Amino acid sequence: MSLNRSRRLDIGRSSGVASSFNWIGSFAVGLLFPIMTASMPQEAVFAIFGVVCILGVLFVKFFVPETRGRTLEDIETNSMPVQQIRQEQATLINDFDRTEETASDQSRP
Repeated sequence: MSLNRSRRLDIGRSSGVASSFNWIGSFAVGLLFPIMTASMPQEAVFAIFGVVCILGVLFVKFFVPETRGRTLEDIETNSMPVQQIRQEQATLINDFDRTEETASDQSRP
């Protein structure tokens, strides 16, 4: 299995996690908004959600590193020790290969 395949797995999993958090956040807003507007003025509800958004922006500004103009390899190298990167890639590759072997064994008559 190539290194690019391993990266695609990482990107796929990361995209899945990000999408899940997005749906969970949307569900929470959809669930909480009617309850909150029933118990307090609508302006206060919007202010609360606005403060949460501002906190999110501040978190990204101060804790998420800038990646503009950097390659994926550069980002990986600078964010993790090289040995840890290789170990995680090897683990992902082995897990994926075992999954493919199991699937191919089950499809044989």
